[in-house]
Amino acid sequence: MFSIDKVVDEIAAGDDNLKAWAQKQGTDFFLMTDANIAAQFSKVSEWVKSQNYEPVAINTFLQVAHYYLVAHALAGKCVVVTHEVPSDSTRRIKLPNVYAGLGLRCMNPYEMLRRENARFVLGGERMSAKGKKPVVPRLRFAEFLNEEAWSERKLGEIGNFVSGGTPSTSNPEYWGGNIQWYTPKEIKNRMLKPSMRAYRKKDLKNRLQNYCQEARFFAGLSELEMDTRIRPLLQRYADFDFKIDTDAWTVAFEREIDQDGATERVEHIKISRGEENTFIWCFFLAIAQLAVDQQEAYQWVKYLYIDDPISSLDDNNAIAVAAHLARMLKDQDTIKAVISSHHTLFFNVM
Repeated sequence: MFSIDKVVDEIAAGDDNLKAWAQKQGTDFFLMTDANIAAQFSKVSEWVKSQNYEPVAINTFLQVAHYYLVAHALAGKCVVVTHEVPSDSTRRIKLPNVYAGLGLRCMNPYEMLRRENARFVLGGERMSAKGKKPVVPRLRFAEFLNEEAWSERKLGEIGNFVSGGTPSTSNPEYWGGNIQWYTPKEIKNRMLKPSMRAYRKKDLKNRLQNYCQEARFFAGLSELEMDTRIRPLLQRYADFDFKIDTDAWTVAFEREIDQDGATERVEHIKISRGEENTFIWCFFLAIAQLAVDQQEAYQWVKYLYIDDPISSLDDNNAIAVAAHLARMLKDQDTIKAVISSHHTLFFNVM
């Protein structure tokens, strides 16, 4: 993890604890702008000037640390971490817009901390010369006043945490079982009581996605190894995987979780509606690429109609989807495309 010299220059203009911290880091953390970095300036400025930003926005951007930060990221093919979010404003240039336009990846600090498995212990004891003291929370439960009773554990060491969708509360087949199903309003008190609903585990067949055998849309599904075409797209937006059964015409979903320090693959998981839409979108993108490439099974395709493809994605992914679509459709004249969307940022990027 690094920052750059132009950022520390801006920090040095202040007079606070951040300035004192930055001065101690030196060039090991704040990388210098050299000739290799400067060679990327033209790419950044050309992209910025090719957009519809107002002149004052462009001039401001080219004079601040953001300009240099993007050049460093291009030169080092780095993932950029920022609190900024995309915007369709023409009066200010936002970093996520620039990164997506130049094919760079961007994430916020919280996503970075999750990926790096960072942990923060609030109210614990500091390191002493003799070693680490027991971590004792400032707020203690009466049952655990003894300092030796406390130990620091990762949440993943005491349970499994997975995401998914809530089963339909109007379907009685899902309820009346023995798996406690808590809602946020039930966990506000210190002690948990039995949940208001109890989930009934259903047959794994109910967790399969079916697709139509007769549709030409799925022609050549096994011959073209569609799963290897979908997976790289899905990995951009989701953390689950899938298996296509071309004999049963079904799709099953799975996810890797940490279990006692080891990675375990959980099969036949239930995914949320948003995750399902994301998978379908990636499936469509893979087939659209085959149509654009004039694969034999999809030479019949003459038109693509895409209706609001980013309804289940955040703004960062909306830019990525738009950039991907633009690249796929721009340098070909075989397929005619109609794209409709109410998302202003997506429209502007396209």
